Amino acid sequence: MSKKACLYIKNKCLENGINNPTQFTHKNSVTVTVTPCTADPESQSWDDVEYFMTDCDRVYLPGYFELEKVANILLNLDDVIAKNDEQKEFLARRIKSIEAMPDGDDKEYELQLYSDMYKSCYGYRPKREPIDLEKVNPDPFEV
Repeated sequence: MSKKACLYIKNKCLENGINNPTQFTHKNSVTVTVTPCTADPESQSWDDVEYFMTDCDRVYLPGYFELEKVANILLNLDDVIAKNDEQKEFLARRIKSIEAMPDGDDKEYELQLYSDMYKSCYGYRPKREPIDLEKVNPDPFEV
C-alpha cells in the first residue's frame, strides 16, 4: 500500500480536525467522505483513531476500515466504481429472470438472495410486494 497516500489522508484529516468528516474528490468528481473514529469523541490525537467510516456519493462503501484500506479505496476508485456498475447490471438482469419464475418457494428463495446482493450493492434492500404463499401452496390438509 502506498505510504504516501496514507500520509496524505492523515494530513488532510488532521487539517480538518480528527473527529470531522473529510472529503476527497476524485478526478471524475466522485466524492469520498472519510471520518476518523476514536473511542473518545473529545480526542484530538491521531494515535487514538481506531478506524475510519467512509461514504461515497457514487458507490456504497459499507463497513469500517483501517487507514490502508481507505487509501486503497481512494487509489483504486475507478475499479471500485466499475465493479459496482457491473454488479448493478447483473442485478438488473437477475431480477428479470426471477420475475419470470413461477410463484413459489424457489422464487421466494431467489428473491431473498437477490435482496442480499442488492443490499451489498446499494446499501438497502429493494422494495417489493411479498408473495402470498398461501395462494401458491394451499394447505393440502385443508378440507
